[in-house]
Amino acid sequence: MSVAVIAAKKDQQTPEGYYNTEYRLDKTVRHGTVLLCSACLKARALNESELLKGAKPRYMAALAEETIKADRVITF
Repeated sequence: MSVAVIAAKKDQQTPEGYYNTEYRLDKTVRHGTVLLCSACLKARALNESELLKGAKPRYMAALAEETIKADRVITF
């Protein structure tokens, strides 16, 4: 949600000493799909081709539906 969708951008080039969210999120994606707010991606001019493999854009209704169906939900 919101600016957190940037964490799923692939090929991040972070300076030494800065936290690389792509690296951390990639470990999470290996265990399942990460859903991202499509409107939030659009607001930040990010498209699906710029995302990590396993990161999937979804609109709010679909995010809510998947959250309800999930056995476990992790947010950060």
